[in-house]
Formats: sequence, structure tokens, C-alpha cells
Amino acid sequence: MGNKKKAKKTLKRQCCGNQHTCPTTFESVGTVASKITELPNTDSETTPGPSAKKIKMQSNILPEERNLNNTNSFILMDTSILFAFLSATVACDVCSQFTLSVELDDERLSGFAHEIILRCSNCYEWETRFKTSREDCGHKEVNLRMVPFARAIGRGYNALDMFTLYLNSPPPMTRNNYKKNVYNSC
Repeated sequence: MGNKKKAKKTLKRQCCGNQHTCPTTFESVGTVASKITELPNTDSETTPGPSAKKIKMQSNILPEERNLNNTNSFILMDTSILFAFLSATVACDVCSQFTLSVELDDERLSGFAHEIILRCSNCYEWETRFKTSREDCGHKEVNLRMVPFARAIGRGYNALDMFTLYLNSPPPMTRNNYKKNVYNSC
């Protein structure tokens, strides 16, 4: 057998930690602190997340610049307050009584858009319906606006599902309709 040289096996280097682990000595505390102070500001309020960058969200709009009296804006509202107001202020066209029952049409639920039914409880002859959102190219505008909201906070459909769960409101649009609205909203 010949002169085979034994290959010297190199030992693995022991892990000493990295920049994210806790420093063990006082000297390393100072160097880590100086590195942290040198980092750029990555505050979540000033730096948009990756989803917000993809959909080009406007994070530079200040609250003072928003037009809160705009009639095209969206608000959250308690349905019991809305229904009580409509029952007390809208009279039946047939019998002129203020005896309207107000309800949501569960069969025509479309994500965050609803259809509200007003019926006269006195004569049962009068009924009117109205939608809570305008349609834009076959899609409800409120649903189109909720998709960029969910993507901007970085949670997608699951965020909308949790949002409606905590508000005790009907579930949002289906996951497939959410995906369709992703393409229509951007």
C-alpha cells in the first residue's frame, strides 16, 4: 500500500452567536448598542410593508389632508342605530304610518355590501330595497376598497375574516371573490 497521506479533518468552528443574540460581555454590549444606533429608522409607521409597496399605497397622506366630510367616504356604523333611525323617520308611501320594519337581506349578501329592506308593518303593501355600496364594473366598491386595506396590513383574506369576526358582522366575501378583487383593485 503506498504512502497515503492522512487527510487532516478540520474541526467545526463553534458558534459564537450573531448580531441578533444577546451579548455576553460588557464590551460587546457597547458595540451592539452602537450598531443599533447606526441603523436607519425602520419604524412601521414611516416604512411601508412589502404588500403596501406592491400596491403602491399612499402613506404620505396626513390625517389633516383627508376630507372627512366627503359624501363618498365609508364609515362603520351600528346597524341597530341605522335601523332605528330609518324606522322612526321614514313613513310608508301607502298608509303614511311610521311603522316600518328594517332588515338585511341575507340572500343578497355580497361581502361587505348589503341590501337593506324596508317594509311597512301596518299595511304590508309597501316595500323598498336599497344597496349599501355602489357597483364598479360588476364589483361592489366597498369590497374593492377592503382588498388593498387587507393587503396593506400584510394579512390578506385572513385579516378581513378576523375583522368581521370582531365586529360581529357577516363574513366577508369568499376567498375566491377576494382573489378576483385583488386583480380588480390594483
